[in-house]
Amino acid sequence: MQAVTGRKLLVVATLDNTLAGAGGMVPEGARLAISRLCANGGRFVLSTTRPLRSALNSALRLGADMLVCSGGAVVVDPWKARLLVGSAFSVRDSRRLTDVLRSRLDGVRIAFDHRDRCVLDEDFRTGWPETSELHRRARAEVSGAVTKVMVQSDSEDVEILAKKVRAEIGAIGAVAIPGPDFVDVLPPGVDSAEHLRTLVPAGTTTVAFGAAPADVPLLRWADVAVAVADAELSVMDSADYLTAPRDEDGVAQFLDRVLCGQPL
Repeated sequence: MQAVTGRKLLVVATLDNTLAGAGGMVPEGARLAISRLCANGGRFVLSTTRPLRSALNSALRLGADMLVCSGGAVVVDPWKARLLVGSAFSVRDSRRLTDVLRSRLDGVRIAFDHRDRCVLDEDFRTGWPETSELHRRARAEVSGAVTKVMVQSDSEDVEILAKKVRAEIGAIGAVAIPGPDFVDVLPPGVDSAEHLRTLVPAGTTTVAFGAAPADVPLLRWADVAVAVADAELSVMDSADYLTAPRDEDGVAQFLDRVLCGQPL
């Protein structure tokens, strides 16, 4: 493929497993590459499965024009703290979904992502930094519209757990795998690229970076799909290119080639 050039360039990168390395920190090289992209007229979008409040500071530090969070269910302008578009389960559907999961899947832990908070079973492990927006309860309950439901089990691999969740909930929600720790259940039709399909102007060249199975729709949507070298195999199969692993600043390496006008 020839070099990606032009000012109408939009880059989307997922946070965990792609940008963030060991310890959950984004390397300085990636931050500088994103800064050069924006200085040259490009736009940067941060995408994450984390809840809004857990991801907002990361989006601001990286200079993101948009923040796609909660697995694609919510898109905000991080600088104006303004909701651009969002999807959510109703309280009724959230409770129906929870009843199915708790009654039919033994030993699962549940967490509910609301736009202003995340309510979790007390021993639910997220892998995210603990913040004041994470509220742990002996048994989490629905208390308003829910952007996504998270399901975790110590006895099942996430791939197997995802299959079981799909079989039990049917069309109630869309199932995604954001990483090795839990399964996401999103509102029907929502995935990591759903809202970007309508928000990104025609004529924009899109580059997307991903690593987890939940990132596959994002890569399939992008004009140029890039997986880090330590991504899941299903993600590599959906990518046009591979870059270095996240701990070797793979996103920065690829972006530098793009910004220098090098053929990919």
